[in-house]
Amino acid sequence: GKLIEGKTPKQIENIKILDSACGSGTFLVRAYTYILNSLLEYYKQNPTKYKKEIYQDKKGNWRLTTDIRKNILLNNIYGVDIDAQAVEVTKLSLLLKVLENETKESVNQQLKLFKERALPNLDKNIRCGNSLVNSSYFAQKTLTSSSEELNKINPFDWDVAFPFKFDVIMGNPPYVKEYTNRESFEIVKETDMKKYYQGKMDLWYFFTCKALDLLKDGGLHSYIAQNNWVTSMGASILRNKVLSDSKIISFFDFNEFKVFK
Repeated sequence: GKLIEGKTPKQIENIKILDSACGSGTFLVRAYTYILNSLLEYYKQNPTKYKKEIYQDKKGNWRLTTDIRKNILLNNIYGVDIDAQAVEVTKLSLLLKVLENETKESVNQQLKLFKERALPNLDKNIRCGNSLVNSSYFAQKTLTSSSEELNKINPFDWDVAFPFKFDVIMGNPPYVKEYTNRESFEIVKETDMKKYYQGKMDLWYFFTCKALDLLKDGGLHSYIAQNNWVTSMGASILRNKVLSDSKIISFFDFNEFKVFK
């Protein structure tokens, strides 16, 4: 909301939003919906001027054209997850949002008008990979790494997949203590992320440090996370990173309330 407020549709087109552990896409669908609603309100102020952007359905309600919905999805929404099935669910959820409230007739009409396929290809926006491990891990282990290991770890190169910075990074990263999954930490420690490693840390600390590295200047980062990082011995690197590379805009502590079942 803060970044969209007062901006024109052309300016909004350039806002890039990421969830680097997107799961089934809940956060991305919500962000996408927010942008669509904002644009609809903008265009409704002058429907005569924006005939190609909005139309009225049979009930007289204003709707964004499928073309606008597709463009926003491809320009604004990005996600990564290590689980291939979750990635497919995210893609499906977003594509269903493109066609929300559309009828067969309205889609056909728009296809004739724009001469394009109804649904976009999201393969370049929603990617499957390990957000914390890039190919440098295997560059050091050329002789010992196997294709089976490569597939299991599924490295992700940010500079290749997304050669740009993000305006918004949000989500609910995985909370994993080192003693419960030592292998994940050992792998990350052999990559360029090792500078953020320290004992008694949690895996989501890596995600936050990486998010701050991927943000544009003035970008916004927001996570649902455990609150013990404020005092934990194993979170001093994270705290220093937050204090040196960012400014805390808001911090909401649920205290004893259990956010998740």
